[in-house]
Amino acid sequence: RFLETRLPRVLDVRKTTAMYYGQLKEKLFGKYAPKGKRKGLRPEQLVDPLTATQLGIQENDLWIAAQAMEHNLVLVTHDQMTQIREAVRDLLVIEDWALTVK
Repeated sequence: RFLETRLPRVLDVRKTTAMYYGQLKEKLFGKYAPKGKRKGLRPEQLVDPLTATQLGIQENDLWIAAQAMEHNLVLVTHDQMTQIREAVRDLLVIEDWALTVK
């Protein structure tokens, strides 16, 4: 019911969403890539799903964050998303409303 009243439309993943996704992935790669993986690799070469695990993220979280950035929305989640929070603190507001509900 909350989503129907607050966000009555579905946000599609578009080509522009992919640009934000790439920007997020690049920031995460620069900050969290394993030391041995950084040398000689560029973010666009990271197509292995294990890469998300190595960066300490989930791919779906990246897409959700990219959509929030694209549409200038506050990302509301109860997940920690620690790496994403730290990498994009200047680009995206992330809030946990579950902590304020009693």
